[in-house]
Amino acid sequence: MAEGAPGIDVIVDGHTHDVENREVNGTLIVQTGCYSSAVGEVELTLKKAVALAGRIEVPEAENWEVAPTETVAASETAADDEITAELPELEVSEEIPAEAGWEASESDETDVEGIQVSDEERIESPTPEIQLDATEVTYTVVSKTENLTTVAQATDELIPADPTVAALTAAIEAREDPIKKQVVGNTPVKLGGATENIWQDVRLGELNLGRALSDSYRFVTGAEIAVENAGGIRAQIPAGE
Repeated sequence: MAEGAPGIDVIVDGHTHDVENREVNGTLIVQTGCYSSAVGEVELTLKKAVALAGRIEVPEAENWEVAPTETVAASETAADDEITAELPELEVSEEIPAEAGWEASESDETDVEGIQVSDEERIESPTPEIQLDATEVTYTVVSKTENLTTVAQATDELIPADPTVAALTAAIEAREDPIKKQVVGNTPVKLGGATENIWQDVRLGELNLGRALSDSYRFVTGAEIAVENAGGIRAQIPAGE
């Protein structure tokens, strides 16, 4: 799935009873094994992105203010109270026809001493108000890690026991204990698979445990045919009572 569907951040796997902690095509795949043998924790770091839509609100014209500009005398800013402007000599190219109206002139100096910028009134508008609205918020996973804690590592300091769950478990064990001690049969051989991995053995072929269970269903119900689902066999029965 991870190889054929890019863009998946995390897959929490199951059913195969395997311990998984690997990354495929950018996807973190995790699984904690089987029979409550471990507890897994996935930590994701997210980056938040906000899409904004903005608008500018300009106040009404009657709220604008009129302020005079400052008068600046040119002679106040010129060295030696004099500003001179030199006009460069304009040369007429021979390629430009006379009727074009171009004329050559000699350079000239113009004394602009005493020229002042007259008082004027200018309109000052208030600062426009910018309004921003969030239109979409998205999160992107920037890092991902998985931590696996086995039952042997799960001390009370690391994973504190939940009092409610502990009380419920104790009540169930007390209720089921007499039933588990009741003798219902005797087998001279082990009922199960060739290995200790029963969940895998039941998927590879027929087992004597499956036949024993099917026969017991027929015996109790009187049915002619009984079938046991391999996935329903989770443990083996040792030889003896």
